[in-house]
Amino acid sequence: MLDNSSLVQQRRVLDIGCGCGASAIAAKIVGASQVIANDIDSDALIATCHNARLNNVSIDEYSSENLLQNPSSLFEKTKLDLVIIGDMCYDDELAQKIVHLIHVAHRYQMKVLLADPGRYSFKTVVVNQLNNIMKQQCEYPIVDQDYIEADFQTIQIWTT
Repeated sequence: MLDNSSLVQQRRVLDIGCGCGASAIAAKIVGASQVIANDIDSDALIATCHNARLNNVSIDEYSSENLLQNPSSLFEKTKLDLVIIGDMCYDDELAQKIVHLIHVAHRYQMKVLLADPGRYSFKTVVVNQLNNIMKQQCEYPIVDQDYIEADFQTIQIWTT
């Protein structure tokens, strides 16, 4: 997002599975008009709030709703432009839920920005099922030692 701020500027953004909030914070930094940080883990939302303060940004809304179960619940009541999904395809079951979320977002005319380091379930589930609506936009080398040790060398960025 920091390299391609035009994807985010003046958009209403949902960061699903926000973790520590890096994507939500980056979206605010580059000019998103609204950011919702979502994670079912309350500790992740606390970390996101703390990290946002450390970066002098304000996240507009925090949600612990399990949007992978029913993404329409939020999409029907909140107008969003962009859904951010960062490295969530840990297994086939979760990857299948991501596919469903992307299909629903697509029906609501929302753009999706997805990052993945090349997880097996991403390649075998998400790419195979969404190759007609998602395209790889770019790839970045991984500098985080934890990912490198897991044999991931790059992060791929995909969009609808």
